[in-house]
Amino acid sequence: MTSNTIPKDVQKLQRLIADALEDVKAQDIVVFNTEHLSPLFERVIIATGTSNRQTGLCPTVCATR
Repeated sequence: MTSNTIPKDVQKLQRLIADALEDVKAQDIVVFNTEHLSPLFERVIIATGTSNRQTGLCPTVCATR
């Protein structure tokens, strides 16, 4: 699936999560398209952090947005 055929809500949510991770200074943010692998997930987003506090904050920030 190309970026032109991605449903707008998936694209919007993907951008929202990536922006939230950038806001808390997450690093190495990578988005994997898993749509063809599993019906449960369309995207998997992985990021790294420089401290336990930072990596613990990432899911909290993403969930509150």
